[in-house]
Amino acid sequence: MPEIRKYGRTLTSDESGYLINDALAENITPPWSEAVAAGVAIYREAFGPQLRSVYLRGSVARGLAVAGWSDIDLFGICRGEADKVPKKDDAWIAQTQAEYKTKFPFVGGWGLELSLHAEASILSQKPHIFTQFKIFHAVCVDGEDLKRHIPRFKANYQMATQFVGKPKMGLARAKRYLAMTESPEEVAQVSKWYMRRLVRNAMLLVMPQSGCYTPDIYYCWELFSQYYPEQKQAMWQALDWALKPCTDQKVLSAFLDDFAVWFTDELDRVLISDPQPVF
Repeated sequence: MPEIRKYGRTLTSDESGYLINDALAENITPPWSEAVAAGVAIYREAFGPQLRSVYLRGSVARGLAVAGWSDIDLFGICRGEADKVPKKDDAWIAQTQAEYKTKFPFVGGWGLELSLHAEASILSQKPHIFTQFKIFHAVCVDGEDLKRHIPRFKANYQMATQFVGKPKMGLARAKRYLAMTESPEEVAQVSKWYMRRLVRNAMLLVMPQSGCYTPDIYYCWELFSQYYPEQKQAMWQALDWALKPCTDQKVLSAFLDDFAVWFTDELDRVLISDPQPVF
């Protein structure tokens, strides 16, 4: 097996089984705190009084930041309905991110994440569960903290079924993209996004048994391996390609046709086609 750093952790739960958020204000220390403050200022200047709250999630908020790797994963909550969320064009986003990276060269990835959600997506009678969970697993760094409006979460069958999405559609999309290109750069893009999705879904597959949640892909692999030891090597390959993407179209396609097909069938069997009572 290739050397992959054991990085991150699983979230702990309280005595009632509810997940405990590990994104905390005290985790945001220099020089990351200066980068976060600059990011908040960009949000405030760009979106003005319509911006209700700004949250930080990810490794910086969880006290796991690594220079050159961790980005500033901010997101905003705007007042009103989804169709009222202000938009910025791609050119503005690209320029803003480039200027930000120049000012804070130790920040990895895109540098500054720029995304907005409507408050209606969490405060309506039919809230968006993914946006609610983003707020749960984040820390409010500006404006009103809306956590009192969202439910608590347990790592159980119900959460797994809500979060797994449509894995067969995701696999079909990856295959379709690969069929249209042999470019190493484009193959690597497919490898990175799909393998991260696959490994995180591996954690969801075993969530009903493990009772654990983690956003960290090494620990997703570790949890999966406890329940599917005969498939741990194949999932390790997915983990490796999530971090060091595959650039060979034929090799990646063969993996999708073999292991990924088995895996999506297993997700379908355990979480989608055979629903269990939720209490």
